[in-house]
Amino acid sequence: MKFKKVISPTQSNQREEIKKFWKPTKAGEKLTGLLKNAIPNKGKLRNNYLYLIKTDNDELVGLMGSTILNRELPKYVNHYVRITYLGKARTRRGTDVLLWELEVSEDKVEKNEDDIEIVSEWEFS
Repeated sequence: MKFKKVISPTQSNQREEIKKFWKPTKAGEKLTGLLKNAIPNKGKLRNNYLYLIKTDNDELVGLMGSTILNRELPKYVNHYVRITYLGKARTRRGTDVLLWELEVSEDKVEKNEDDIEIVSEWEFS
């Protein structure tokens, strides 16, 4: 069995912490930054993701995915993204869905040598 070193004592000072989770409440709120990772989630929604976005002020922000975001956003890791919350809508089945607008930079940002690849899957209950 082969193992891949993900975090070692020499890298521990490079670990980034999620400072906050973005949970917009008003239509028009935006989150802009570099999409650092899309981590698959094995929680209640087995097709969900946790997105890590590095903002312009160097803050790492978490965003839990939704059906709409999960269709497109994982393709754009290492791109600058602007996500706009448009509000909620009710489906024909009577459930609420969150509506988003996603804008993506045309150029992909190359990974830095200092970047740590995040490979673990998160479990949410």
